[in-house]
Amino acid sequence: MTRALGIYFCISLAMLSVILGFPFKVLPDRQASAVPVAAAVSKSANDPVPVLVAEPAAPASAAAALTAVLAKPVVRGGAAGLDEATTAILSDLSVLPAAAQSADPSGLREMSSSALTALRALRGQPEVAVPTLETLVSKALREGQTDAYINTLVNEAAGKGEISVPSALITSDGRVDTAVLLSNLVTKAQVAAGTLAETRPQDVVAGGAGVEVRMVQKAIGSAESYQFYTVLAGDSLGSIALKFYGNVSYYPAIFNANRALLSSPDKLKVGQRLVVPSPDQL
Repeated sequence: MTRALGIYFCISLAMLSVILGFPFKVLPDRQASAVPVAAAVSKSANDPVPVLVAEPAAPASAAAALTAVLAKPVVRGGAAGLDEATTAILSDLSVLPAAAQSADPSGLREMSSSALTALRALRGQPEVAVPTLETLVSKALREGQTDAYINTLVNEAAGKGEISVPSALITSDGRVDTAVLLSNLVTKAQVAAGTLAETRPQDVVAGGAGVEVRMVQKAIGSAESYQFYTVLAGDSLGSIALKFYGNVSYYPAIFNANRALLSSPDKLKVGQRLVVPSPDQL
């Protein structure tokens, strides 16, 4: 009986070996094939340039840095920038005498052109005649182009960093407020021709979206008004000055009253609440 059980056990073991021989034969192959996969995963994890891991950024070249700079409008500082641009355009159109232009050859407009030329030289680009805001606008006006055309023309050039723009014309969304520039040109031309009197800030009553006027009681029978404005999309400091004072030239008063919010006239952001000085504070 014991012998029969032993024989049965041996036969059963042999059959089990035959049956399981195929998996046993394959399992080492599977294990061997799994080793390179694990090694590949490990290698990918340690690879300095893996597919799913961001490659460390290479140091930016001078040309790349200059390209990034020139992708944004070059802003002219100084409170006189807008008036100078207006005067230069009107003089070029013979609306104003040439003597009305700034006689300083080292003025900001010339410096901006020289700087842009130098930047292009550093980028390896051939030296070409550098356009200016003034030459672009005056040429377009001579050709009888529309306001929409001038807006596209100026903003494309400014977006490429090809021209410098007065800070008062930069809107809250980073574009050039050509509507304010063209309005200022028309007003100045009419004043120069004697067909329009200069607008007095005291005669302007601001209204519309964003405008807020508060009356504060100072003493019995007397009150003082305070003006505020919440910046909307597309606003520039020039357009806000035009809204409250009827004259773009007063934008520095608004800027100076809000230096805690604005580091520069071109730094307007939607939602900012600005203090607007009353006309008698100008």
